[in-house]
Amino acid sequence: MTQRVIEAATGHSATLFRYPYSDTLSDPRQNDQSLFMVAQQGYQIVGSGADTLDWTRPGPALIVSRALFAPDGQTVLMHDGGGDRSQTVAALPGILAGLQARGLQIVPVGEAIGESPTAAMPPTSQPNLLLDSLVLGTIWTGYHGSSIWFAAVNVVVLLAFARVLLLGGLAVAHWAGGGRRPANPYRGPVTVLVPAHNEETVIGRTLQALLSSDYPELEIVVVDDGSEDRTASIAAAFGPHGVQVIQLPHSGKAQALRVGFAAASHPVIVALDADTVFCRWTVRRLVEPFGDPRVGAVAGNPKVGNRRTLLTQFQVLEYVLTLNLERRVYSMLNCVPVVPGAVGAWRWAAVARVGGVPADTLAEDTDVTLALGRAGYRVRYAPAAVAYTETPETLRQLSRQRNRWAFGMLQSLWKHRAATLNPRAGALGLVAIPGLWIAQIVFPIMAPTIDLGLVLSPLFAWGPQLLLEVVAYNVALLLLCLWALAVDRESIALALLVPVQNLFYRQFMYVVALKAVLRALKGIRVGWTRVTRLGSSRLHGSGAA
Repeated sequence: MTQRVIEAATGHSATLFRYPYSDTLSDPRQNDQSLFMVAQQGYQIVGSGADTLDWTRPGPALIVSRALFAPDGQTVLMHDGGGDRSQTVAALPGILAGLQARGLQIVPVGEAIGESPTAAMPPTSQPNLLLDSLVLGTIWTGYHGSSIWFAAVNVVVLLAFARVLLLGGLAVAHWAGGGRRPANPYRGPVTVLVPAHNEETVIGRTLQALLSSDYPELEIVVVDDGSEDRTASIAAAFGPHGVQVIQLPHSGKAQALRVGFAAASHPVIVALDADTVFCRWTVRRLVEPFGDPRVGAVAGNPKVGNRRTLLTQFQVLEYVLTLNLERRVYSMLNCVPVVPGAVGAWRWAAVARVGGVPADTLAEDTDVTLALGRAGYRVRYAPAAVAYTETPETLRQLSRQRNRWAFGMLQSLWKHRAATLNPRAGALGLVAIPGLWIAQIVFPIMAPTIDLGLVLSPLFAWGPQLLLEVVAYNVALLLLCLWALAVDRESIALALLVPVQNLFYRQFMYVVALKAVLRALKGIRVGWTRVTRLGSSRLHGSGAA
């Protein structure tokens, strides 16, 4: 292997061999059989009678002394590899001058034993050179692999850090100007659509919350998508209060929304999941931006209603620190890419113009939002339009939900791929869509290298630097989290979970996202998977009217 490296680096083969860790050819650690094998391969065996031990870095003066005081006729050994050889280089002038002062001539070993330079290091053949280069490249990659890895980790850390700083700065700017109500808030009639499938444990509370709304003119339509439980009968019991129920054969949420849009009587439609509980003021604050005719959709502020386990507490942080904080930034840049199905509002005419609610992706809310943005409509975020939704309480349920979300997001991004980095799509194409691509593919693939780097950091010289970078990132994230929780009227004590969330929950989310990417690459479709409803969602009193 060493011969291959020499040939690749110099184009010549070595013919001289020194037995490792030996001073003389009579070293007892050598044996006749090993020396015979070396000689059989055509090597001249060279001994080394004087070892300067320069590899221990004793100082140039001591290296010079050991070399010059070696008995005549012995070979002086020094090293040109194995780490920092600056002391060896510094000692060379003194050694050469001392030997020349003794009347000795400095010659290569090959010449000393009577061989010509060509014979001592003959040129290698071209076929061997190709193989040698492959070996050298492999060894170089192995040697420099940690540096390449560290560079890749630095890129990921830099992207994550830049994301935190950008999110924080723009979110603060959005919050600073968010106290102003729209100059001409919409106050016209509104249709509320509730698509439902086997939601008997939650539908009653959802409808009761809607009937308690302070909005004056509200049409409530429940579209029962082939439920096999008492969902339709429970919804029908609210008929005397003006709730309409449309029953369909089971055909999916997108089709239920399409039927609901067709049945809506009013130009603005609010859509929510059947497990979502609205605050009294949510509809009012959600539809206010429609006073601007350029607004095609408005995203509300979904929150976790069932805060009973550590897993749901992690999701509280995720909703506040990721989903809702990003919507603040995207709203400021006029490029909100997702109006959540749990709490969103739509201009009927705008949705009809882009082809209605699509049924060819698992994320119809993302799909239609991107279509509206590409069509030139503005999509706003209303942080005061708070709604509480039921989130998964087990890892299995969470995995099923997020796998569907991630796969649907990839479907939507691929469907609207022409807008990626397209200036004609404005900030949606230049900021939001590339950001989603990075979040869905780059981070799940690359981010685990940071954690692996931390685990292995004691083995590498760059370990302390990586540790410092990760600590700085987490401090910035923690500060942003404290601010986001305070602004969203959540308990700032939740920020204590951030380090734990980064260690465990984030890894789980990356695995789920990566699984969706692999499924997409294999061409495996993901079916619609429901999360089991427990009826555990509750209002928590945050938000403001």
